[in-house]
Amino acid sequence: MSNSKSSDSTWQPMETAPKDGTHILMYCKPEFSQEFEGVLFKEPFMTTGGWDSLDEAWTPTTATWLGPFLLPTHWMLPPNPPGPKLSKPQKPEVNDVEFY
Repeated sequence: MSNSKSSDSTWQPMETAPKDGTHILMYCKPEFSQEFEGVLFKEPFMTTGGWDSLDEAWTPTTATWLGPFLLPTHWMLPPNPPGPKLSKPQKPEVNDVEFY
């Protein structure tokens, strides 16, 4: 699974999307989406997710084994989160924790 973020935040065709478990941002058009649990998208939308190798389908982050399965047209890596980068995880100090 890739954890690297790209500084290039341009939409790319799905044919170039990683299928290795990388978390991506997907753009979907409603005409390319399936109805799921009575919901059918009527407007274009974006969602995060990735390739489900078991079902061989693109799925949103919140998908279950039943779906939904998407047919996105474009993808890109999610942007970096805001704020300063931490060089290593911060360990809380004992004084930062309250005991009851």
